[in-house]
Amino acid sequence: ADKPAVGLAENIAARMEQSAPPGALRISHDTWNQVRGLFEVEAQPPLNVKGIDAPMKTYLVRAALERSVASVERGLQGLATPMVGRDAELQRLLELVAQARQTRQLQALTLLGDAGLGKSRLLRELRAALNAETSATPTPSAALTGLRLLALRSQPDGLLRPWGLLRSLLATQFSVADTDSAEDARRKVVEGLSPWFDERGERQAQLIGQLSGLDFADSLRGLDPRSLRDQAFAAIRTWLQAMGRKGALPLLLVEDLHWADDGSLDLLQHLRSHAAELPLVLVMTARPALLERRPDWCALETSIQLSPLAAAHSDELVLALLRRIDPLPARLTELIVGRAEGNPYYMEELVRRLIDDGVIVLADPHWTVHADRLDTLRLPTTLVGLLQARLDALPAGERTAARQASIVGHVFWDDALQALDANAPQALPALQRAAFVKARDSSDFEGTAAHQFDHHLLHQVTYDTLLKAERKLGHGAAARWLAQR
Repeated sequence: ADKPAVGLAENIAARMEQSAPPGALRISHDTWNQVRGLFEVEAQPPLNVKGIDAPMKTYLVRAALERSVASVERGLQGLATPMVGRDAELQRLLELVAQARQTRQLQALTLLGDAGLGKSRLLRELRAALNAETSATPTPSAALTGLRLLALRSQPDGLLRPWGLLRSLLATQFSVADTDSAEDARRKVVEGLSPWFDERGERQAQLIGQLSGLDFADSLRGLDPRSLRDQAFAAIRTWLQAMGRKGALPLLLVEDLHWADDGSLDLLQHLRSHAAELPLVLVMTARPALLERRPDWCALETSIQLSPLAAAHSDELVLALLRRIDPLPARLTELIVGRAEGNPYYMEELVRRLIDDGVIVLADPHWTVHADRLDTLRLPTTLVGLLQARLDALPAGERTAARQASIVGHVFWDDALQALDANAPQALPALQRAAFVKARDSSDFEGTAAHQFDHHLLHQVTYDTLLKAERKLGHGAAARWLAQR
């Protein structure tokens, strides 16, 4: 007979189950830290657990947030940090949505800025503000009433994925998984798209599917690549028109456009050139590298250039990050504001480094500071250097696991990681507690959980530490795993 599971983790799990009210789910603080932003929870009084010296923080899970508004939160553990210094930009995004609702014509805008300046945060705040419009006390079910959210993100290897954004759009809209057979993927796309067309719906769906990389060649004989592209673009316009006419106004959010392939950029540009006939809100984010490929992408009236936070806003953010420290040493504020130079993500990472180094000591409810160490502290002088130091500070097993995961990508899967290193998945809980990686609420591959790095820049820094030989071996193992799916 199998032996019963015993140990601290099992004690905690059993205590969570036994102490939860009937029909309710209680989770520990560690579990909450991995899923915060995905569920509505209610903090509970401290709970005594066998094997744990101090009472544990726990939470009751009240409801799952809608996918349109749910995302694993980044930031310092236990702190909901406000967005600062971006009110004007958020207001412009809200006005963009209002204008599209009024005119039923495409309104497009690109948020342009370096890594860590808050592009993704602005999109989260936009969703939250639109959700709040529906009710004085917003609930998950009231999310984005009157809008149909279409959220896409380019990946660092996006240049190698022709029509990658279109393929992602079809996958998310019609539940096409990477593990689906080619036949099932074609069926889902045709069944999902055809009803949106008044005439020849199946052929229109096939045109769009073929452009995305699905094989409908037998049904589309005689079409040269240019004709396929033109007809598929027209079909996509008709689909979006029907979506806006028959239902809610589409809100298309596209992140990290600087990594998108040229075909995807051409499609977005095509949509922008047909603004008068498309009921659509199109909000994109990109780093300035996009302009090296498309110098004319960001006209003044269709873009927002995110700059580093002004000094006053930097001070405000530091006060929010360190609000549990009272009194707050001026030297600490000056150190963080001076080093970060207005980059919010850099500020978060600096605080995290000070915590890891023991300069800031976490306690409940107040934190303390060893102010005598601030003058002798040696910190990396750049954000990249800080992230490299954070990687180097990980225990050997966790560092190896993070480096192997970076080969798979910004998003990676447990089984893929195991294919590269059988021991690496064991380090994931520790990497999650360190806010190096985080769990995703869904996976493109059935039967294996998905994770992602805390930030794209953190993934890049980790991947850059690999030698060419390590990358070659890792990519080979990842390719073999993918081929076997």
